[in-house]
Amino acid sequence: QGLVIHQQYFVEGYFLDIFTTVNGQLFAIECEGARYHRVGGNRTGRLLGDDILKERILTQCGYKVIHILYEEWITIQDQQRWLRQKLHLD
Repeated sequence: QGLVIHQQYFVEGYFLDIFTTVNGQLFAIECEGARYHRVGGNRTGRLLGDDILKERILTQCGYKVIHILYEEWITIQDQQRWLRQKLHLD
């Protein structure tokens, strides 16, 4: 069974790249480019301040936040399957 996902879902003043809910748990999946969302502009850098604040707010609102680099996301052939695995549904 496929997940019902919403793209660019607006919540608490932020757009979530992908939003879904499973058994009442709220999930925010953030696809971030390293250049603009990571310290040093590389894939291993920590999140930048705005993204840290966004994650804290979403967590306080009951969301579980999952991060993936955009550069990786676009190479995933079966994104639904990847999401199901990340959400421990498979």
